[in-house]
Amino acid sequence: MTEKYDVVVIGAGSGGLSAVTFALKMNLTVALVEAEKTSDQRASGSAVHEYVQNAIQRVYAGESPEHLESKGATVMMGRATFIDSKEIEVALNTGETKRIRGAKYILCTGAGPVIPAFLQTGKVPYKTYLDIFNIQEIPRRVIVLGGGPIGSELAQALSRLGAEVTVFASAIMPREEPDVRSVMEKVFEEEGIKVVRARGKDAELAADGKSVLVKSSKGDEIETDLLLVTSGRKADVKNLGLEKAGVKFTESGVTVNKKLLTNKKHIAAAGDCIGGQQFTHLAASQAFTALRNLVLPFPENYDAIVPRVTFTAPEVGQVGLTESENLEKYGKKAKVLFRQIGKVDRGICEGETHGFFKIMYVKNAKVTGATIVCGRAGEITNELGVAIGAGMTLGALAKVMHAYPTFSFDIQGMAAEAAADEVFEGQMGGCYRWLAKRATR
Repeated sequence: MTEKYDVVVIGAGSGGLSAVTFALKMNLTVALVEAEKTSDQRASGSAVHEYVQNAIQRVYAGESPEHLESKGATVMMGRATFIDSKEIEVALNTGETKRIRGAKYILCTGAGPVIPAFLQTGKVPYKTYLDIFNIQEIPRRVIVLGGGPIGSELAQALSRLGAEVTVFASAIMPREEPDVRSVMEKVFEEEGIKVVRARGKDAELAADGKSVLVKSSKGDEIETDLLLVTSGRKADVKNLGLEKAGVKFTESGVTVNKKLLTNKKHIAAAGDCIGGQQFTHLAASQAFTALRNLVLPFPENYDAIVPRVTFTAPEVGQVGLTESENLEKYGKKAKVLFRQIGKVDRGICEGETHGFFKIMYVKNAKVTGATIVCGRAGEITNELGVAIGAGMTLGALAKVMHAYPTFSFDIQGMAAEAAADEVFEGQMGGCYRWLAKRATR
């Protein structure tokens, strides 16, 4: 017997959960299909492991099948495969199968780790971001393949927990601005994290049969007790039967238009599975728009200012245009404000020595971007994202009072100084000065 639903959501990541929540608010019947098993982790005697697993479980409590079903959704734990464009078969984790027919579908299958070819033979053990939090003890030596956000975060975390960490990467945080990379390279060096500026090329078991010998593209050979792969993520679109559904896709992900709809207009996709930037908050935002475009009239194009934060210490936040992007887009009108963290009162109080505030803007016009490196960069980045989204000028930002001594107090201060400089430039500035002088006579 085929079960029928108004909306079928495939994938229970951030995007899938957002779609389910929105659909339930509109009193639609919803089925959520998720391939992974529910968590059955047990805390070990390791204090670190216990802390991590406790945090995971507390977050998971609001996303569990039981919680979603209590809200009205039908949750099926199993793998979904399209039979045709209207119907899917779900191979349940219990061994049973079900057929489901949906009026609308949203694909939110996410992405998985990219594993280098030399590790796909299975000859050496390794971990990824999917299972690194299951380790029972912190190893003495760790090699991290990849210097992007995930690699940088985990490298620093493991180092601070006592491991000797080596990162194999052509650059640390390669997507970020040179100023950011310069700061984080200094931080890693001070904390004893070694960076080998090369990619991993090969790996084999060491003579003891337990350790792994990793070889770089430049000839380095380093032995490690744990190999952590953070070489990127790839959209998970295989084994969905998209060919049978007639849905177009590539190696990069499901193909969607600006409205997040596939070539089959009753099927949308959102989040990591469509390629592009891969963030939890972006997936949730896209899924909301995707469902809105599936079930409501006058579908709209998806467009968003996407902030990103790397949770190292200091944090690295970026939103809008970078300095080089601002210059490329606006030329001579492009301007930048810059302040070292050592000039920020809160930074001084917190003992922060590495970091900066950078705000991009257009002369006599709006704020266009920001790069923030400090202990609270994520929160400040969000504020500047609001400013960019609202089309605020430096003058408008300067008028928003900030509490002292917060980190963001200096955002107002930087904006006020720059706005004042612009006001007092040229003939108008001369006029203001003359009027002020006249008033004091």
